[in-house]
Amino acid sequence: REQSQESFVERKEKITRLCDELSRGQKETISEEAPKTFIKLVIELRQLSAEQLKEVYQELKSSKEQTTKEQDSETRKLLVDAFSMTGTEEALKALKDGIDEKGIREGDISKLLAGLSVSINPTTPKSTGIMLEIAKSKQIAENKVLRKAAWLAFGTMVHRLAKRPQHMAET
Repeated sequence: REQSQESFVERKEKITRLCDELSRGQKETISEEAPKTFIKLVIELRQLSAEQLKEVYQELKSSKEQTTKEQDSETRKLLVDAFSMTGTEEALKALKDGIDEKGIREGDISKLLAGLSVSINPTTPKSTGIMLEIAKSKQIAENKVLRKAAWLAFGTMVHRLAKRPQHMAET
């Protein structure tokens, strides 16, 4: 347990470093290293549990080390883009918890719903069920834009689940 916490701290530092590197690179022209760095960021995020993903999002979203609001916004946007590409059930759980706890900005929720609905791999009945819970949640139901985005994301996942061969759809 102690070792996994240590590796999480190291992974969180790496994620922060990658986000900073990408956000600094956004100021000038995008370097040829940017796509590789972004992929590294997505790979690191894929390794995290739902709780760890929420912690990383909260820390980077409200990082006190950011020197300007513009940098903070750029880092948050990069993190949201990478988070939406993780394609893991853990990311869906983190999104659901973040929505329930009102810890994710409304604008970010729409991007995360859309991104996760197409990046989740494989689409399983369990992951589709999590998206259904998100779509039916009180916070989503109260916002017309988020409600539409959530049901569209759920429909996307149902469609992908229905397209899977029958023997795979049972997992």
